[in-house]
Amino acid sequence: MIPILVHIVKPDESLFDVSRCYGVPVEKLCSDNFIEKPEDLLANQALIVDIPDGEHQKMSSFIETFGYVYPTVKKDALERALKDLTYLCIFSYGVNMDGTPDIIDDEPIIEQALKANVAPVMVITNKYFSSYAAREILNNKDAQDRLINHVLFTLKTKNYRGLNIDFEYIFPQDRIAYNEFLEKVTALLYPMGLKVFSSLAPKTSEENKILYEAHDYQVHGKLSRRVCLMTYEWGYTYGPPMAVSPVDKVRKVLDYASTRIPAEKTVIGIPNYGYEWRLPWVEGTAATAVSYESAIRNAIENKAEIRFDTCAQAPYFYRYGKDNKLYVTWFEDPRSIRAKLDLVEKYKIAGVSFWISGNRFCLIRTLISSMYNILKVLE
Repeated sequence: MIPILVHIVKPDESLFDVSRCYGVPVEKLCSDNFIEKPEDLLANQALIVDIPDGEHQKMSSFIETFGYVYPTVKKDALERALKDLTYLCIFSYGVNMDGTPDIIDDEPIIEQALKANVAPVMVITNKYFSSYAAREILNNKDAQDRLINHVLFTLKTKNYRGLNIDFEYIFPQDRIAYNEFLEKVTALLYPMGLKVFSSLAPKTSEENKILYEAHDYQVHGKLSRRVCLMTYEWGYTYGPPMAVSPVDKVRKVLDYASTRIPAEKTVIGIPNYGYEWRLPWVEGTAATAVSYESAIRNAIENKAEIRFDTCAQAPYFYRYGKDNKLYVTWFEDPRSIRAKLDLVEKYKIAGVSFWISGNRFCLIRTLISSMYNILKVLE
């Protein structure tokens, strides 16, 4: 296995200096890090470096990886992502109030996943994450039975290997109904050899945040095959500028989860995106989602100084736009992703999930394959 290192560029250090230091060609450094020109390098930029020689000791024998994709994912992008996935979660079958899920064109993706020995997983959500849709589905027997029949038919006819239930923004008073729904689904699917996963909001206590109370960590930890904790979106579209997935906050979620969910069932989410906000931030204004590639390109074009928040373990930078307004971008880079991957070993959890997995440049995939062995449940 070729070791992967993360190198932090020093002031006045060139890409040629990095190349000589590690014996890695400049062309490969550019390709691996989406650098268009060797001179396009910023101080404090984090680079992925493939070391050509030497042995590499991985942290753990095997972990499980979940990759979420939209049905519109490009075939070549998915092909790259599948190499290091255990499960492919196709997002999503939005469930209407009457229990009928939307229809999505997922057969080509399922076929591609199976050919790569990756287990395809059907994802169901309460449509538009509507609290009222969830209430109707969870409390109306006819709607619930209709949904379950649709799920069973889809799992069987499309060759899915499991179900991921991602119901969000559920009213607190529907907590017991959600638990009972999960119990009903697992009782039906487990005897059929199908797996059931659930996605839960990041909580640090039982009464953590309005519309999160219905996510019962203890019950989901008992019933679900794996519990995917959505440890991102602290920095979000309509929120104030901050890291999307700050490590200090992820740790607090894991500290709480460890008291409710078995570690061997716990999965943490890692984002493959960031956000840019216009400053001064005004409540109600929207941030713009950015990829790693676009964030670095903006930083280079504006000769921005990349900064690093040691508490959040996340990079950010400021720049002026064409409108002469100041902007701040928080994004993920190799060191921020590695900090989150280190938590897998520290907390001895089952693995990680990637949101979203079909992006052109996925730092997560590159780093994780150098740190851990990826479990394949299909052979």
